Amino acid sequence: KHARTPKKRAWIKRIRPLRRELRKLRDRKLITAANYRKLYKNAKGGMFTSVAQLNRYIKEKELIRRGR
Repeated sequence: KHARTPKKRAWIKRIRPLRRELRKLRDRKLITAANYRKLYKNAKGGMFTSVAQLNRYIKEKELIRRGR
């Protein structure tokens, strides 16, 4: 019984932490509102599978604001 996680549940389990992390970065003014929107859409599109992957992408693309 309930051996497999439904696709919707798996999606929710993946997307909520990503959105939480993005919100945290935006509220701390570490990323701009424009970058937040782009990353949010990328997350929705399934570009990131984990928060670690999201953070790696942000670091690689140098989206974190400097001097803060």
